[in-house]
Amino acid sequence: MASSPRRWSRRWSSAPTPAPSGGGGTKDPPPKGAAPGRLPADAIAAPLYAAGLLRLGDQLASLLAAGTRAVHVDVGDGHFVDPIALGPIVAAAVAPPVHDAGALVDCHLMVDEPERHIDQFAAAGADHVTFHLEASRDPGRTIGRIHDAGMGAGIAIRPETTVDAAVEAATATTSAGATTTADVVLCMSVHPGMSGQSFLPGATARVAELRRRLPDDGQIQVDGGVGTSDLAQLAAAGAALFVAGSSVFWHGDPAVGFAELLAALDRPPAARDHPEDPA
Repeated sequence: MASSPRRWSRRWSSAPTPAPSGGGGTKDPPPKGAAPGRLPADAIAAPLYAAGLLRLGDQLASLLAAGTRAVHVDVGDGHFVDPIALGPIVAAAVAPPVHDAGALVDCHLMVDEPERHIDQFAAAGADHVTFHLEASRDPGRTIGRIHDAGMGAGIAIRPETTVDAAVEAATATTSAGATTTADVVLCMSVHPGMSGQSFLPGATARVAELRRRLPDDGQIQVDGGVGTSDLAQLAAAGAALFVAGSSVFWHGDPAVGFAELLAALDRPPAARDHPEDPA
C-alpha cells in the first residue's frame, strides 16, 4: 500500500510530543504554520461511534483489510450534542493499527470550545480534526491552532447553518489578523449526535452550492445517513469524502457494507424518493 500522507508528521526533528497512555505512540510536532496532509479523496470513513464496541478491534481490522483509508472518530461532550461519545483515549487506541495500514484518523469534535481539546487529539495521533462552526468563538484561530499542531483542519456545519456562514468561515481572519483556510468543510446530512438517522433532503443541494463557492482545493465531506443510493449524487455535486456508519457497522458484515459503498461511487446518480430542497 502506498505511504499515507500522515507520514510527514514523523519527519520533523523537534522533540516528540508524548501521546496519552493507551497506545497513540509519539507524534513529532511540525514547524509552526506547516501545511498538513489532506484526507484522501473519494474516501469512505466509517465512524467508530456506530461500531459494536465489544467487537471494535475485529471490525476495525476487517475494514482496514478491506482498504478503508480513513477512520472517523466522533466526539460528543454532552453539551453541544447530548451524547458523551468517545474521546482522545479512543483515538490513541486505534491510531497505531490505522496508521500501520496506511490510513488516517479523522476526528469530528461535536464539542463546545473545541480549541481546548486540540493538543489532546494531536498527541493521540489524530491526522485531521474537524470542529463545529457553531461551537467556536474564533473559527479562524481554531483552524490555525489545528494546523500548528500538525493536523488537517475542517469546519462542520449543522443542517440549520447557512452555506454563507460556512464559506465565510472556511477562509477566515483570526482575531489577531491572520488568515487561515480550512482543508475540509463537513456538511452534516443529519442532526449531529446520534447514529441511525435518515439522510436529510437538501443536503445534496447544499454540497453543490459549497462546491461552487469554495476554493477548488477545498474538500467537502458529508456525514450522516449516507447510503448506497446517495453516494453517486453527492459525488456528482462535489463531495469527495463520505462518512457512513450504519451502512457499514450495521451491515451483517462491515467489510461487505464498506465494499458496497465503494461500488456505489461508480454508479450513475439514482433518483431519490424525495426532492432536494434549495440551500
